[in-house]
Amino acid sequence: MEIPEAPVTVLIAGVLLIFASIIVTFVVVLKPRHAIPLSRRRPDAAASTSRLTLLTNTAVGAINKRMKGRNDFLVSRDKLERAGLKTQ
Repeated sequence: MEIPEAPVTVLIAGVLLIFASIIVTFVVVLKPRHAIPLSRRRPDAAASTSRLTLLTNTAVGAINKRMKGRNDFLVSRDKLERAGLKTQ
């Protein structure tokens, strides 16, 4: 029992459809949401901080406050700096 071979044109058409789907994915789905920067859209608006920025700033402040002047924290300041984390 032999498996019938598909014509070459069907194979080429399949490969082209796969490439077309990849291109459509990058062009349509993953395109930037905002083509014009916020500063140009609303030049008079003040820059606002996101909730994520507020949360991370609060976490950094709490860690720095806990570490200030202490060497018995979970990890020493020297170990954090060697790992590439900079303290403020």
